[in-house]
Amino acid sequence: MDREPIASFIMPARDVEAFIAESIDSALAQTEPDLEVIVVDDGSTDRTAQIAREKGRADPRVRVVSQRPSGVCAARDAALRLARGRYVCFLDADDLAPPGKLRVQAGILDGRPEIDVVYSDCFRLMPGPAGGWIAGPRMESDADARSAILEARAPFQVHCALLRRCAVERVGGFGMGPVRVEDTYLYARLLLAGARFLHVPEPCGFYRIRPGSLSRDDLGMTRGRRFVATWLLRHLGRECREERRYLRLRARYLTILEGAILAGRGWTFAARRAFLLSLWRAWRPGQAWESLRYFISPGRAIAGFAAERAGSGRPTED
Repeated sequence: MDREPIASFIMPARDVEAFIAESIDSALAQTEPDLEVIVVDDGSTDRTAQIAREKGRADPRVRVVSQRPSGVCAARDAALRLARGRYVCFLDADDLAPPGKLRVQAGILDGRPEIDVVYSDCFRLMPGPAGGWIAGPRMESDADARSAILEARAPFQVHCALLRRCAVERVGGFGMGPVRVEDTYLYARLLLAGARFLHVPEPCGFYRIRPGSLSRDDLGMTRGRRFVATWLLRHLGRECREERRYLRLRARYLTILEGAILAGRGWTFAARRAFLLSLWRAWRPGQAWESLRYFISPGRAIAGFAAERAGSGRPTED
């Protein structure tokens, strides 16, 4: 391709030989064919790289690079440095893009220069009764991206968005953020840099639910969200008093939830350390007493928090 494509599909991949061909095909099948797919093989030990290169030989829009195992953030940033498209989609190697994704989302970005990120709902891909994969329930995105990000939550699945490449480059790409919530960390930096988000309900992605995926790691997700909440606290202006107040609550809640997960796994010393940190974050007597009770008896936290997820509910102020 001599001219710049409309969009670059950026695909980090490690040991996904069962899924990568279908994911690449979903990008190539866009009704707007002016695109490129950049696959970064992140040290795979199976046939992932071989399958991707076969796709590249069959279609010049596919480029494949390999690197030593460095993680999803480094893989995405490596592809971002090679990308030529005006817009970028971060499509994981086990997820899918529907054929109309670029038509819908690139059309909006072309017509709305003030918007930096367009994102949509998506469908789950779930294991079917015959061993294949079937489309499951619709996953709705948060219509208010700002509120979700300021709760240290991802308002949408990363591959359901299309972003202006210049906006992502302006904040330094993914960088060395927390791996389990690297997308939320990117959105937080985009938001504070002044990026504008737009929600379009039409589903623009399929998210595969499978055992062992990074997003199913409760402890890693909770620690990552606590990292993002703490980062936002450090960088939000003093004029954002309500947001900062809630983020303090959120960071404390996530710290206690981390302790509960650790206690549930039998790691009592690490759990008590987390409860001590939540005590340091407390600024009301009721909060301090709650943290002390959990420190003394981690089982209380297991009962109250182990079944929770970091994105569910709001922490109390008492």
